[in-house]
Amino acid sequence: KRNSFDVREAYVQFRNLGAKGLGLQLGRQILAYGDGRMIGSANWTFGGLSYDGVLLKYDADAISSHLFAIKGTSSVTNNMPNGGVSNSPVPDGDSYMAGWYNSLKHHLAVLDIYAIGMFRNAAVDSVCSVAGATCTPDIVVATAGRQRSNLYTFGARLTNRTEANRLPAGSKWDYTLEAAIQAGNAPDVLFTDSIGNASTNGRRYAGQLFFAQTGYKVLDDLRVGVQAYYSPGTRDRTGSTIDTFQ
Repeated sequence: KRNSFDVREAYVQFRNLGAKGLGLQLGRQILAYGDGRMIGSANWTFGGLSYDGVLLKYDADAISSHLFAIKGTSSVTNNMPNGGVSNSPVPDGDSYMAGWYNSLKHHLAVLDIYAIGMFRNAAVDSVCSVAGATCTPDIVVATAGRQRSNLYTFGARLTNRTEANRLPAGSKWDYTLEAAIQAGNAPDVLFTDSIGNASTNGRRYAGQLFFAQTGYKVLDDLRVGVQAYYSPGTRDRTGSTIDTFQ
């Protein structure tokens, strides 16, 4: 039974801890960086996202540096905003995320540089490598079950939206460029080979993402823009890498 009431935010904030601009937040809080592509509030969903953890931050005119560590769960009984780590009906245990998000600010552009790690239990994958082969899903449960997943994302973002992610007054043209790569240990893949034998491969994350966006403000309330994504995806699901961006 799902709860009909939940708390979106409840945290304690300490400001100017020994230095101007240095602060600390403890509790359930919203974390949103850049365009929310890597970590954000997801306000377009019914409940949005918030996170239980600690945020140490330094904000000044020319630089912002935020270091955070949060905890979530993937239990089926856990509701948003901290649910949704896994769609499996089997509880996977706790999951953790830690990251470092930095912004170098200039009146012409903002450069973001970040590193984010997610650590959780995840299910192994089961694949038939050849069309028509007989897969044996029981192998997945009996042999591997759930394994630890350590996913690391490293990236950078450049934009001329310098006023709280908005264009400065009087500016018409905007752009955003972002690129990220992923690394870390992924759960194994179990598959049936071409002659029907059960096989397994250890895997690692190797995702890539490239994003570009530009637009022009024709009127105060009218902007015309275009954006493009590129991510190569996983070509061989039985191989040793997961190339799909997670």
